[in-house]
Amino acid sequence: MGASYSKTSNDDTRTTPNKFQPRDGITLYDSGPSPCGRRVRMTLIEKGMKWNKVEVDLFTVEQKNEDFLKINPNGKVPALTIRNVEGIPDCSLFEANVITEFLDTVFPGIKLYPEDPWEKAQVQQWQEWEISLTDDFVPLMYANTFGFVMRAKESTSDSMFKDKQNFTQQMKEKYRRLYDGTSQTREGIEQLAIGCYKSLLILEKALQDKTYLVGDRFTIADISVYPRVEMFSMLGLPITNKHFPNVTRYLANLYTRPCFSQSEDRKAKMSRYFLSYVPSLIVGIGNWKSGKSHVRFYGTEVIDRVIADDIMQSGRTSVNYSVPSTEEFLVCDFPMSAECLQMKMVLTIKGVKFATKSCDFLDTIGKPNGSGGLYWMQHGDRHVTGHKTILDYINNTTPGKSLYPSDPKLKADCQCWQAWEQTMNWMELGTVVEKCMISQKLHERFTAENIDDLLSLKIDPKYSAKFNAIITLYMSRVNRDSPLLEVLADYKHLIPSPEDRQQSLEGHQELLKTRLVYLETALQGKKYLVGDDLTLADLAVFSRLLLFPVVGLHISADLYPNVATWMNTIRQHDGCMEQTTVFEKSLQTYQISQ
Repeated sequence: MGASYSKTSNDDTRTTPNKFQPRDGITLYDSGPSPCGRRVRMTLIEKGMKWNKVEVDLFTVEQKNEDFLKINPNGKVPALTIRNVEGIPDCSLFEANVITEFLDTVFPGIKLYPEDPWEKAQVQQWQEWEISLTDDFVPLMYANTFGFVMRAKESTSDSMFKDKQNFTQQMKEKYRRLYDGTSQTREGIEQLAIGCYKSLLILEKALQDKTYLVGDRFTIADISVYPRVEMFSMLGLPITNKHFPNVTRYLANLYTRPCFSQSEDRKAKMSRYFLSYVPSLIVGIGNWKSGKSHVRFYGTEVIDRVIADDIMQSGRTSVNYSVPSTEEFLVCDFPMSAECLQMKMVLTIKGVKFATKSCDFLDTIGKPNGSGGLYWMQHGDRHVTGHKTILDYINNTTPGKSLYPSDPKLKADCQCWQAWEQTMNWMELGTVVEKCMISQKLHERFTAENIDDLLSLKIDPKYSAKFNAIITLYMSRVNRDSPLLEVLADYKHLIPSPEDRQQSLEGHQELLKTRLVYLETALQGKKYLVGDDLTLADLAVFSRLLLFPVVGLHISADLYPNVATWMNTIRQHDGCMEQTTVFEKSLQTYQISQ
């Protein structure tokens, strides 16, 4: 049981021409501190499997190495390859939840994913809860942890890039801001911490009188949630027994299971210890080496306020999720949302009657992964959250042909495309869509006549944790001579220069063009992305590409003939035509001409 480590450890790769070359067996491309990689390790241990490990150095951005990108085009860990394993087709998979489901499906041992559609949906909801947590968790980790580690390791920001080939100019700028402590304001860090604690309260309530998250047994839901939640203390966010007694009990109980302790190597344990219990040492070394005086944020400053706000919110009237008697499903409908379009297309293709409930676009700002169950659906008395969970649930519980192939390898390929689309939105498209389209919608709602309504969001418990994201987006469209500054003077520093606006747009456009080139190649000689039929992979990627004109990218048949042909095929599909037409019409006002 455990990892059978290959000769591709950090020490050996100095003389290895290509550490990412294919090798026999099961190979996990991983990084010790990665909570996503740890989920795969825990699954392998639970299944009693052996594997080779290739360490990917995230600090030097090795995940962007061109050879690694051939394994995982998203440039993230983990990724997993299988070569010459009896009874299993050779494959390359990426994204932790895709990998763990495939491993659980094709290998013997404990079953971590339930077979019942509703139980599986409950498991997947927790997987999406964990993903959505990253909307606040990741930027907080970079600003309140990674920046301090960088300063402790390097005396200047430029020394980080010496003899390192994987840093793009954009990445260098991002890392310089982290090193200099300017990636987030103090207020922004505070709001990210509040967002993390609000998400943790969802977990706290769900664990009342429960040992495990779903049913009365250990499942992939527990594996999915544990690694990231355990890292809260590394970010300066203590999980106290006073505020989170259920979470505290839950974490302690799970750690007694061998896969939790065995899935973390000594180096990762030491890092977690120092950052959790003696962070002042890291802060002090970093300040001494950089000659600066950076102060770390601690969650104790906001935790009581989060609990108090939650108590106040609990007394408010809840949303009515009743499904109309003439329909089978009720789904959320955020304006110009690719996620909602996917849900409506799947329901239409499956021939199911459904109604929609209009939702406020404000809720989507700064939340590309859908924090707090942003996307939801009601089916009878079942409330399902997380747009990928919803798609899977509809597919599993309604009549008609499945939108996933029955073959486990082909299904995993579909899920990898869904992960490709989600990462594209998170890393490249979502931010620029906000700046190009959502900022305009903000200005349509909040004009000079009602600008106080915008500022009031800062004290609204529903929006307080994301007010920094909202006001930053609003100010991105304000000119320095605008009369609005009489009221918004405190936020004048958030106005970007015209040059910065254009540079940001062009930078994101170049990244998205790289995505289009990858997709163009993948579609060579193919009607659909996976297999011979329309799948959820096609619907996911197609719906996201419909937003490209909003950021000034128009997919022409001259430049991308395979992509253009594939998109027209989906447009003409009976289950997609009407929904796509309505969606594209809603975007016309916001398109940037070439």
